[in-house]
Amino acid sequence: MIVPNMATPDTSTSLPSPGRLPAPEPARAAAHGAGSAGAAALGRAVHSEWIKLFSVASTRRSLRLALIASVGVGAILCSTRVRGWASLSDADRAAFDATATSLAGLIVAQILLGAMAARFVTTEFTTGMIRTTLVAVPRRWMVLAAKAAVVAVVTALAGLTASLGAFIVGQQVLARRHIEATLSSGPTLRAVLAGGLAVAVVSLLGLAIGTVVRHPSASVAVYSLSLFGVNLLTAALPASTGNRVQAFLPEGAVQALSSVRPVAGSLSTAGEVAVLAVWALVGLVIAGTVFTHRDA
Repeated sequence: MIVPNMATPDTSTSLPSPGRLPAPEPARAAAHGAGSAGAAALGRAVHSEWIKLFSVASTRRSLRLALIASVGVGAILCSTRVRGWASLSDADRAAFDATATSLAGLIVAQILLGAMAARFVTTEFTTGMIRTTLVAVPRRWMVLAAKAAVVAVVTALAGLTASLGAFIVGQQVLARRHIEATLSSGPTLRAVLAGGLAVAVVSLLGLAIGTVVRHPSASVAVYSLSLFGVNLLTAALPASTGNRVQAFLPEGAVQALSSVRPVAGSLSTAGEVAVLAVWALVGLVIAGTVFTHRDA
């Protein structure tokens, strides 16, 4: 008589453990394909926006002017300080910040590069080219992200070049009185790098304003007022209050980051970086929301 095998079959290799069901291969492949397609689309959008930025005649002019103005203003202020050094008190000499003085021209770079970013997007609205852009890239958030990426890279390179150039020229002027700073100092190097990169972050605010306002001149005006208009109002406040308010404004944050000596009322380096990041992020979120829900 044949006895049937009543042993329990081994299903360990055929059934997955509870809670760990593997994703079906077609679904996994589809998800991977969608991610690759999205990355490729973003890459094409960034490439297209890069070409468009440098097809605008004012772009190269703005980049050159930002460099010239940053270096020129810093050199003039350093020269003025050298000429009046003998008449300064001991307290004023001790408080002198050679790095911040040479980087003072970055305030002009903020205006020029932010205005360039604003014109970058408003030109498409005024010419109607934005409709063509949206036909090629229907996802509006992707369009704005591509523009922001291009603006961030270009203005970061421009800001760092302007900051380094202004520092080198300014210190050459200050060397006449042997009051120059050197990049071998950690705080000095931090100020030069942070000042240049801060200009790029502020420029993203110009892109955001241009996306919302859509008119070139009006966008530049709103951008300039958002940077310096409130600063002028703080002059009417008590000094301690005004300094504290300026620490939370873009221009005040750039000034603090590009200084070696502490600026009155300023936050820590991380705090000022956070201030700039919040301004840029909030601006871009508002711009993206408006851009998504308003007709082109």
